[in-house]
Amino acid sequence: MRRLVVVPAAVLMAAVLAVGTVAAVGNLWKAPPFASIGINNVYGIGSDFDVNPDPEASVLRVWMETGSASEKCLAMMGEAYTVTAVDEFFCSSRGVTLEDGNVHWGVYLTLVLAGELADVEVSEGVIELGWYSLNVYQEGARFYGTPYRVECDESGCFVF
Repeated sequence: MRRLVVVPAAVLMAAVLAVGTVAAVGNLWKAPPFASIGINNVYGIGSDFDVNPDPEASVLRVWMETGSASEKCLAMMGEAYTVTAVDEFFCSSRGVTLEDGNVHWGVYLTLVLAGELADVEVSEGVIELGWYSLNVYQEGARFYGTPYRVECDESGCFVF
């Protein structure tokens, strides 16, 4: 009777240790559903991120390193400190070459504005720069790095 309890308990303990070891070594715990880090709020997306300054339409491009190459992302507009409307808004993943010469993976956001990003007059003669805030999620993100302006061409994507 004792053997019927001890043997299955030992097998279960060995299986738990084996799965735990494989998961820890393979970074399984760093990916959802085990370690989802949730939504990141990004503030101050303004004219610094404009890759197409034009009175007719501006394009803001933002990239943040997340350590994830997953195309599964979700981005929503947060607060807007401007009167310029956003016509289109996209998120995706991109591998971007940083100063170290290596490609780093992260979430890539594109905002197509209805016109030039307008500044806000807060009082007579006092003008503050316009900006947007964004709520961003990317599946498998291990962290959310600093937002950068990114430009892409046929040779790849680069931070500016």
